Amino acid sequence: MRGSNSMLNLSSRYRRSATQNLRVRVRADVRRQERIRYLGVLVVILALAACGVAGWFSCRLLGKVLFSGNETYTLKTLDIRGGGSIVRDFIRGKHNLTEGINLFSFNIEELSRDFLAGAPSFKSIQIRRILPDTLTIDVVERSPLASIGRSGILVVDREGVVFGMRSRFEHLPVITGTTGAVLKPGDRVTGVLRDAVTLLDVCDQTLLGSDLSIVQVDVRGGFGGREDALNLELRDGVRVALWWPRGVVEETASLQDLKDRLRVLSGVIRRSKADGRLLQTVNLTLDSYRQNCPITLRTP
Repeated sequence: MRGSNSMLNLSSRYRRSATQNLRVRVRADVRRQERIRYLGVLVVILALAACGVAGWFSCRLLGKVLFSGNETYTLKTLDIRGGGSIVRDFIRGKHNLTEGINLFSFNIEELSRDFLAGAPSFKSIQIRRILPDTLTIDVVERSPLASIGRSGILVVDREGVVFGMRSRFEHLPVITGTTGAVLKPGDRVTGVLRDAVTLLDVCDQTLLGSDLSIVQVDVRGGFGGREDALNLELRDGVRVALWWPRGVVEETASLQDLKDRLRVLSGVIRRSKADGRLLQTVNLTLDSYRQNCPITLRTP
């Protein structure tokens, strides 16, 4: 019996040892397969990266051979339309775009962005290549809507963009009473300054402009008891305290209210002229402006 038990114990230990060895070999095989798989993925990634780099260099080389290094596309005609010396100096001077360069030696989008960033008095620039040897440049200048301050150095257009003018426009209405940060070319007006621009744009785009003939818009506020009211001075000396709701109503409704108030003002001016009366002030700051529009008259 003892010999039989000894044999069983030895057999059991042998089986356990064999099982452990098998498990070790299986784990080693799994790790080896994982390393092979990871290595394969890495090889694929490196191969794709190499193909990408090779493709990029190939495209660059092909582009140079076909376009930027091709004498067929040498610039012979540079057609600059509008903008005067500012555009010519920018194109020919700063960026050295002159006859003799290759049409594909520069980036049109970068050139356009650089120009508009440095010349806020221009609204847009369109640069076109006309193969094989022509470059056309069309610019659109901003139209001044009003002067900011009495100096006339800065003006603003209907989009609220501030820029300088090469010559002074005497006929432009003047926006006065500005406070806060000093404006500079390229800025966009906000707040009551933007409200003044909206007012003048409505007048400029409709027949109301000729009826009212606004020469000055004071944006200091406080007129007619409204903190954000504007004070208008018309060409005949009439002063108008004007307010309309904005911010708390939709933009469309706000703009319609402004137009309605300006139509009421136009009607008041026409009736006073027809009656031979000289207006001095008009108050259009009340909510009930259609029924209650206080006025004062000048003594003859």
